[in-house]
Amino acid sequence: MTAGPATAPLSADQRPIWFFDQLSGGDATFNMALAFRLSGTLDVAALEAALHDVASRHDSLRTTFRLVGDEVVQQVHADLPPSISHVDLSAEPAAAREEAARSAVAAHTNRPFNLEAGPLLRAMVVRLGPEEHILAVAVHHVVADGWSLGVFSRELAAFYSARVRGEPPPLPPLPLQYPQYARRPQDATAARDAYRHWRERLAAAPVLDLATDRPRPAVRTANGDVRYRTLDHALLTRIDDLARRSRCTRFMVLAAAFQVLLGGYSGQTDVCVGTQLAGRAHEDLEPMIGMFTHTAVLRADLADDPGFREHLTRTRRDLLAAMAHPEVPYERLLGELNVTRDPARGAFFDVMFVLQEFGGGDLELPGLRVTPVDPRISVAKLDLIVEAWQVPDGLQLSFAYNTDLWHAATVDRMAGHFGNLLQAIAADPDARLSALSLLDSDEERRLDAWAEADAAARAAATAPELVAARARRDGDRVAVRHGDHELRYAELESRAGTLAARLRGHGVRAGDVVAVCLDRSVELVVALLGIWKAGAAYLPLEPGPATDRTAFMVEDSGARLLLTRRSEAAGVGESPIPVICLDGEADPAATPAAPGPLREPGPEASDLAYVIYTSGSTGRPKGVAVSHGALAARVAWMRRHYEITAADRVLQFAAPSFDTHAEELYPCLTAGATLVAPTVDSALLPEFLAAPDAADVTVLDLPTPYWQELVLTGQLPELPPALRLLVLGADQVDPGALTRWHERYGDRVRVLNTYGPTETTIVATCAELSPGDAGAARPPIGRPVAGARCHVVDRRLNRAPVGVPGELLIGGAGLAHGYHGDPRLTARRFVPDPYGPPGARLYRTGDRVRWRADGQLEFLGRYDDQVKLRGYRVEPGEVTAALLADPRVRQAAAVVREDTTGDRRLVGYLVTDPADRPLAEIRAGLERRLPSHLVPSALVRLDRLPLTPTGKLDRAALPRPERDDLADVAPTPPRTDAEKLVAEIWADVLGLPAVGVHDDFFALGGHSLLATTMIGRLSAAVGLSLPLRTVFTERTVAGLAAVVEELLVAEIAALSEAEADQLLRDGRR
Repeated sequence: MTAGPATAPLSADQRPIWFFDQLSGGDATFNMALAFRLSGTLDVAALEAALHDVASRHDSLRTTFRLVGDEVVQQVHADLPPSISHVDLSAEPAAAREEAARSAVAAHTNRPFNLEAGPLLRAMVVRLGPEEHILAVAVHHVVADGWSLGVFSRELAAFYSARVRGEPPPLPPLPLQYPQYARRPQDATAARDAYRHWRERLAAAPVLDLATDRPRPAVRTANGDVRYRTLDHALLTRIDDLARRSRCTRFMVLAAAFQVLLGGYSGQTDVCVGTQLAGRAHEDLEPMIGMFTHTAVLRADLADDPGFREHLTRTRRDLLAAMAHPEVPYERLLGELNVTRDPARGAFFDVMFVLQEFGGGDLELPGLRVTPVDPRISVAKLDLIVEAWQVPDGLQLSFAYNTDLWHAATVDRMAGHFGNLLQAIAADPDARLSALSLLDSDEERRLDAWAEADAAARAAATAPELVAARARRDGDRVAVRHGDHELRYAELESRAGTLAARLRGHGVRAGDVVAVCLDRSVELVVALLGIWKAGAAYLPLEPGPATDRTAFMVEDSGARLLLTRRSEAAGVGESPIPVICLDGEADPAATPAAPGPLREPGPEASDLAYVIYTSGSTGRPKGVAVSHGALAARVAWMRRHYEITAADRVLQFAAPSFDTHAEELYPCLTAGATLVAPTVDSALLPEFLAAPDAADVTVLDLPTPYWQELVLTGQLPELPPALRLLVLGADQVDPGALTRWHERYGDRVRVLNTYGPTETTIVATCAELSPGDAGAARPPIGRPVAGARCHVVDRRLNRAPVGVPGELLIGGAGLAHGYHGDPRLTARRFVPDPYGPPGARLYRTGDRVRWRADGQLEFLGRYDDQVKLRGYRVEPGEVTAALLADPRVRQAAAVVREDTTGDRRLVGYLVTDPADRPLAEIRAGLERRLPSHLVPSALVRLDRLPLTPTGKLDRAALPRPERDDLADVAPTPPRTDAEKLVAEIWADVLGLPAVGVHDDFFALGGHSLLATTMIGRLSAAVGLSLPLRTVFTERTVAGLAAVVEELLVAEIAALSEAEADQLLRDGRR
């Protein structure tokens, strides 16, 4: 009777590799590979024999793995030769031969291994010609590490040489085999020390939040590629000199620098990076092929902005402590530190840095010239793994990245920034981290060029001067149309002058503020121009019921008078200041005084034009004071870029209290065009656009949320025949809405996406949106408008590189004076411009953006919208986009609520079509599209999303979720046989009396090893092989039971009639 394979337990280093291999579905994530070009006469038989010799020498290369009960064991086979294949491309045309060889090598090295069947070593010989071959070797990481590749290359060379010469190989017997190493008892004291060390070191470890080019999949994928960069020998010498002077190693310097790079890219000061530590602590382990590396976590604290040398000292201390405690008890830590399980991410790190001291690139075969070639591994173990090894030219860096997250160009830039950072460190190792630039001179120049579209852009005249000039030149043209009422330019100028005189008569003087409470109308336009002619600035108020906010704005602005009409006077209630009704008598308190002279000529550029109040973070509105010069700069740009001419008809849609009203009024009136004031409420815009009165409207300016609502709910009618321009602003454009717009209307209407806080006067950047932008995760907000300066900076106001998120700071001609009557807040938000001329200022927007490679800005969200939930940074905009990706969701918003102190929840609000679509279906879709930490705790269905008068989402009006909306509903007992089976196994494995169908395996205390046990038992119970990753994607009893049922149905459907009959007979017995 032949003895079966010898068994051994898995070593501590193998267990996580085996587990994650099962979790990834047995793909090629853990493949390791070498490839060489062999030029000369190759003895193929000797090479095959040498490969067999290496496998025979090392038990690890004849090992397979299987689950026995609740334990995973490795089985060593007496005879398990490596798989060797041959590909002959010598007959291929020369031009196609190399590409065919690359494809063959890629297919070989990226083919998954079967850990249970083996073998876990394979080789392929590609014949390109009589004296030209490629050897590609692949091995699974569970039986080999980086050092092992060097051992393999040296031993393959020794065995090949011996086979060619017919001599015995000069290799001494191995002192130890890997299964013997795996059986060594663990030092209990060392294990306790390691646990205490890592429990303290990894407590509250943050998630590294690197901005990605594509949305992160709900479950981590292994699609990858590799980019390379070489650090020249001169730089490497300086790095080594720094290491010696600092009593450190090369690895310590590189790892410390890499942490700084990640801190710059993420904006975080607490950074965790994985690394691999050599585990061959004894000489008898050095000649062995096996998995000996320990995976450790290096955690950096960059908050105090230390000098690099100080940071290097800390990294050295951290690394030495990690080496002293090499075995990290990850499974135990995951449970005790309450780490959230997310199948889209690693537990403690997603990025790794490794220095390979002994690579596998050296292979010397007699009679052959051997050249390493790219093994073309295209799988990603993590989001990003950077490996470094010495080559004759210096230091080779490989950046293996997940292609479902990043484009190759993004990774190339990161590699370049790492090189730039190392140059800066070598030049000044004592510089503070904030002073170490990632930018080179070329990128500096590129950012300079992108930051400012036209530095010399200045308006020649203010808006009131240009309107007056237009009235003198084109007095008979229609300036404003409101239904049947038309007001010509000459009349507009006359009525504005009359009102100015009246205001002067009531004591209004230059520099005063006059409040205006009027809806969109002819009277509104007359009032605004009349106030300017009197030398004052205006404060627009929202018509409607009086509010405390309105009263605050009137008092805070120091408004001298209030202009309104009888129908709108209620909007200010009991006014504390005199009121003039434009359609009636003045307030008795507004006693006329002797009229002062009208402001001739027009206002100075520095004079105040208007004060508009925006919401403040403290709940108190803040008044933004905008000058005539700032407004004039924007109006001049708008006229040019929007191509406004006298032939245009511009719809006045925006409420006067929203600064977009200025974008509609003044480019139109200064160009001699006609402003069209709608005769219906703004909520009835679709009705107005369908009416004959709108047929000649050419320009439409809408808040993005309102436009998206119209498009996604199908409320937008046929567009006015003359419409040529749509201007969007106030929020991020949803790609789905843009797609539907183009599907319905094509590209006959030019669509502009504008961005600009009130503090930068209406618009600061602009992008022209095409159908192609609908395919982007985030359509761009464009480039700076003429006269604007835009800088993307980190938390210390250093410029962020291309592709790296930072805060958007805006300066230039459109910058507001500041906040009316609040110099302290003005000083905090309007800061000195370190990149501009003396005295220049920048407004800190609080918006998170990044430069795209094409020089356009991409909006990523508000910094004050970002929240941390369970250690993850949550961007509500990403959740909103995922909700809108469901074709039956018409409107959506995601917000973080804290309705109970300390209980913060992510809540999704949505409008569905049909209205009664089960929310469970929508939640299931979110769970497929989003990582678990981004799936809302509650979904709330609404008839429509509440909007503010300015067209933005009214977050304060969103209702509190009811109990039925919450995801964590009361336990529900199993309902089907499959659910009963899954629940019973869960309860047994987790040691619980009962489990509900909606309970989460990991929330109940499950962890990776228990998941392995549970899947093994469930697979045995149903007679099917369930992938381990299933429990990470279907974390509830109901979800896992549904998968079991689907697999059983699929298996039965694949049976022949005879097999089905046999199955039924077996079932009856």
